[in-house]
Amino acid sequence: MATSGESLLAACGGDTVKLFDVSVETGDPCAFHYTPTSSCQVNCAKWNHTNLVVASAGEDRKISLWMKNGQTVGAVPQSGNDAGDYVDESILAICFSSKGSRYLCSGGTGKVVRVWDLQRRRCIKWLKGHTDTITGVMYNCKDEHLASISLKGDLILHNLASGARAAELKDPHEQVLRVLDYSRTSRHILVTAGDDGSIHMWDTTGRSPKVSWLKQHSAPTTGVCFSPSNDKCGIGQEAVHI
Repeated sequence: MATSGESLLAACGGDTVKLFDVSVETGDPCAFHYTPTSSCQVNCAKWNHTNLVVASAGEDRKISLWMKNGQTVGAVPQSGNDAGDYVDESILAICFSSKGSRYLCSGGTGKVVRVWDLQRRRCIKWLKGHTDTITGVMYNCKDEHLASISLKGDLILHNLASGARAAELKDPHEQVLRVLDYSRTSRHILVTAGDDGSIHMWDTTGRSPKVSWLKQHSAPTTGVCFSPSNDKCGIGQEAVHI
């Protein structure tokens, strides 16, 4: 959600990203839409820290960047870059760094977390350790660690200074993990959730969840989000049709 001057909501579906003006009460609230690559599914969309740029990624193996006024800012990787920048995967998750928007991380079917320098338009880190598709990536509030989760239920914390794995954790019930979110106020607190409807809050200095809410949903959990001012958390699920 962008809140600088106007309230815009970014959403993706099919091959399109749309920006909605949530203040519009009548008429079409869609302020702008774009298609990064025709017929290629868009899997994720994120605002940068200034709420001026939207990044999106998916089946087209690239991260597209657009201003909220409809102007394209380009994409990474750029054509003609070194082989190390080549992406041969479906991207399922992206996240801007917390303190600024120069860096962006991504993960997907390639099982490697990539850290992109958007100023240089290059991939500068390849963080390994996952053995299955990566479904979520996120920086902590200090940009010290980057957390990633996978379909196998693994939660890995990567030290961004050294590139080493700071911790390798596992969902207690080995559920498929779909979503994660870091606290905006506590550097070591994050939450994960997945297919069995259970939610786990972790203090990443330990080896097991700090708090668990087991099978709170009757369907896979598809969204979690901390409050920006405290450690309260909201959770969403897939609809169940009988």
